[in-house]
Amino acid sequence: MEADGHADVLQRFHSVSDTGAYHVADAAVGMLIERSGRGDARDALGGPLMAMMRLPSPADVDEVTATTLDDAAIAADDEWEALDPMAEPALGALLALLVHDLLSVAQFDVLYEPFALVIPAASLD
Repeated sequence: MEADGHADVLQRFHSVSDTGAYHVADAAVGMLIERSGRGDARDALGGPLMAMMRLPSPADVDEVTATTLDDAAIAADDEWEALDPMAEPALGALLALLVHDLLSVAQFDVLYEPFALVIPAASLD
Protein backbone atom coordinates (compact mmCIF):
# COMPACT_ATOMS: atom_id res chain seq x y z
CA MET A 1 0.00 0.00 0.00
CA GLU A 2 1.32 3.40 -0.95
CA ALA A 3 2.01 5.98 1.77
CA ASP A 4 -1.00 8.08 0.78
CA GLY A 5 -3.22 4.98 1.07
CA HIS A 6 -1.80 4.32 4.52
CA ALA A 7 -2.57 7.88 5.61
CA ASP A 8 -6.07 7.67 4.12
CA VAL A 9 -6.83 4.46 6.03
CA LEU A 10 -5.70 6.00 9.30
CA GLN A 11 -7.66 9.21 8.72
CA ARG A 12 -10.81 7.28 7.82
CA PHE A 13 -10.37 4.99 10.83
CA HIS A 14 -10.07 7.92 13.21
CA SER A 15 -13.20 9.51 11.76
CA VAL A 16 -15.36 6.38 12.30
CA SER A 17 -13.80 4.61 15.29
CA ASP A 18 -15.27 6.97 17.88
CA THR A 19 -18.83 6.66 16.58
CA GLY A 20 -21.55 4.69 18.29
CA ALA A 21 -22.14 2.73 15.09
CA TYR A 22 -18.52 1.56 15.09
CA HIS A 23 -18.66 0.44 18.72
CA VAL A 24 -21.92 -1.44 18.16
CA ALA A 25 -20.51 -3.14 15.05
CA ASP A 26 -17.26 -3.99 16.86
CA ALA A 27 -19.21 -5.61 19.70
CA ALA A 28 -21.37 -7.49 17.18
CA VAL A 29 -18.28 -8.92 15.48
CA GLY A 30 -17.00 -10.36 18.74
CA MET A 31 -20.37 -11.86 19.59
CA LEU A 32 -20.85 -13.29 16.09
CA ILE A 33 -17.39 -14.83 16.00
CA GLU A 34 -18.07 -16.65 19.26
CA ARG A 35 -21.64 -17.70 18.41
CA SER A 36 -20.66 -18.96 14.96
CA GLY A 37 -17.74 -21.00 16.26
CA ARG A 38 -15.19 -18.99 14.29
CA GLY A 39 -12.91 -18.27 17.23
CA ASP A 40 -10.22 -20.59 15.87
CA ALA A 41 -10.34 -18.78 12.52
CA ARG A 42 -10.09 -15.43 14.32
CA ASP A 43 -7.01 -16.62 16.17
CA ALA A 44 -5.46 -18.15 13.04
CA LEU A 45 -5.87 -14.91 11.10
CA GLY A 46 -5.55 -12.27 13.82
CA GLY A 47 -2.40 -13.63 15.45
CA PRO A 48 -0.22 -13.42 12.34
CA LEU A 49 -1.70 -10.03 11.44
CA MET A 50 -0.75 -8.62 14.84
CA ALA A 51 2.71 -10.21 14.58
CA MET A 52 3.26 -8.47 11.24
CA MET A 53 2.10 -5.17 12.75
CA ARG A 54 4.50 -5.29 15.69
CA LEU A 55 7.01 -2.46 15.61
CA PRO A 56 10.61 -3.25 16.44
CA SER A 57 11.55 -3.01 20.09
CA PRO A 58 14.40 -0.62 20.94
CA ALA A 59 16.65 -3.65 21.58
CA ASP A 60 15.96 -4.94 18.05
CA VAL A 61 16.83 -1.72 16.25
CA ASP A 62 20.36 -1.54 14.89
CA GLU A 63 22.05 1.70 13.85
CA VAL A 64 21.11 1.34 10.19
CA THR A 65 17.45 0.67 10.94
CA ALA A 66 17.34 3.47 13.53
CA THR A 67 18.26 5.99 10.85
CA THR A 68 15.16 5.02 8.83
CA LEU A 69 12.70 5.07 11.75
CA ASP A 70 11.63 8.02 13.83
CA ASP A 71 11.36 7.65 17.59
CA ALA A 72 7.59 7.08 17.41
CA ALA A 73 8.10 4.07 15.15
CA ILE A 74 10.15 2.19 17.73
CA ALA A 75 7.94 0.13 20.01
CA ALA A 76 7.02 1.38 23.43
CA ASP A 77 6.35 -0.73 26.51
CA ASP A 78 2.57 -0.52 26.07
CA GLU A 79 1.22 -3.42 23.96
CA TRP A 80 -0.95 -1.23 21.68
CA GLU A 81 1.80 1.37 21.32
CA ALA A 82 4.10 -1.46 20.21
CA LEU A 83 1.93 -1.95 17.10
CA ASP A 84 1.84 -0.07 13.84
CA PRO A 85 -1.08 2.40 13.85
CA MET A 86 -2.58 0.34 11.00
CA ALA A 87 -3.05 -2.64 13.35
CA GLU A 88 -6.40 -1.63 14.80
CA PRO A 89 -8.14 -0.72 11.53
CA ALA A 90 -6.63 -3.80 9.85
CA LEU A 91 -7.87 -6.11 12.61
CA GLY A 92 -11.33 -4.54 12.50
CA ALA A 93 -11.56 -5.03 8.75
CA LEU A 94 -10.19 -8.58 8.96
CA LEU A 95 -12.70 -9.61 11.60
CA ALA A 96 -15.54 -7.94 9.69
CA LEU A 97 -14.56 -10.00 6.65
CA LEU A 98 -14.50 -13.15 8.79
CA VAL A 99 -18.18 -12.74 9.70
CA HIS A 100 -19.29 -10.70 6.68
CA ASP A 101 -22.09 -13.18 6.02
CA LEU A 102 -23.49 -12.65 9.54
CA LEU A 103 -23.14 -8.86 9.89
CA SER A 104 -25.68 -6.37 8.68
CA VAL A 105 -24.56 -4.35 5.67
CA ALA A 106 -24.32 -1.23 7.86
CA GLN A 107 -22.17 -3.00 10.46
CA PHE A 108 -19.81 -4.40 7.85
CA ASP A 109 -19.57 -1.04 6.09
CA VAL A 110 -18.61 0.88 9.22
CA LEU A 111 -15.92 -1.64 10.18
CA TYR A 112 -14.51 -1.88 6.67
CA GLU A 113 -14.80 1.88 6.01
CA PRO A 114 -11.11 2.68 6.62
CA PHE A 115 -10.11 0.41 3.72
CA ALA A 116 -13.07 1.13 1.42
CA LEU A 117 -11.14 3.38 -0.96
CA VAL A 118 -7.80 1.57 -1.05
CA ILE A 119 -9.19 -2.00 -1.18
CA PRO A 120 -12.83 -1.86 -2.24
CA ALA A 121 -14.81 -4.65 -0.60
CA ALA A 122 -16.36 -5.53 -3.96
CA SER A 123 -12.89 -6.40 -5.24
CA LEU A 124 -12.62 -9.14 -2.59
CA ASP A 125 -15.55 -11.18 -3.87
